[in-house]
Amino acid sequence: MAFSSFFNTLSIRAWSVVLVCYMMLHNIHNSPTKLRQIFITSSTLISAFLSVFILAFAGEVLHVYHSQRRTNPWWLLLWSHHFDDRGLKAAIGASVVVLVLDGVILVTSFSNHARRNIIRLIAATLATIAAAVELIYPAVLNQRAPATDTMQTWTCRWSDSVTPVSAGFPNDFPAICRQSKFVSYGAVPLFVLQMVVLGVSIWALTKEEQDRKESEKQMEGDDGSERFESWSHAKSSFSTSITAARP
Repeated sequence: MAFSSFFNTLSIRAWSVVLVCYMMLHNIHNSPTKLRQIFITSSTLISAFLSVFILAFAGEVLHVYHSQRRTNPWWLLLWSHHFDDRGLKAAIGASVVVLVLDGVILVTSFSNHARRNIIRLIAATLATIAAAVELIYPAVLNQRAPATDTMQTWTCRWSDSVTPVSAGFPNDFPAICRQSKFVSYGAVPLFVLQMVVLGVSIWALTKEEQDRKESEKQMEGDDGSERFESWSHAKSSFSTSITAARP
């Protein structure tokens, strides 16, 4: 039942993400080129700042856990295997990847390199994959509670509990709970932003290819017109010469 509920919730979030991305990309498609450039730059900057916050909070929670797990009885000293910190590690790794790739996207956005759109598309694709991992993997691990707990499920359970036992939980548990939730829920807008950047990158590459083909066709048409005019001029000159040569 827990997994069924999780996947239903994930499906709703996925459809919401798709709808938001479609609306944003539709507005981009109907906007001038400069506005699209501003949009992709602002989306990338917001994504980068969000990655920094996720990285900071995930690192802080992981640091607190590893510094207290051998001394704080609330971290179950004898059952340390009960806790799974892979979600936080994945969030840290994915945030670093997204941050680096967002930097690449920003550099290519202000570059005149011939292959800037291809480079940006590759970077946006990899960043979107990293954001998807950051969104899905910790959520899957959270759904395994209470069989195994993450830092989020454990600290939030005690912080929200009103039982007598929970009265003695550590003072930093509520802060850890909030930071862990930010890491989990912050991955949703991060993924949306990366989807938008990816969509704009695909559009830019497609538009560049269309413009190139249209330019080639126009050049071929201009060359044909010039050849026809040259042939007509030569024919006219030849006819004039023949007429002048007649007695």
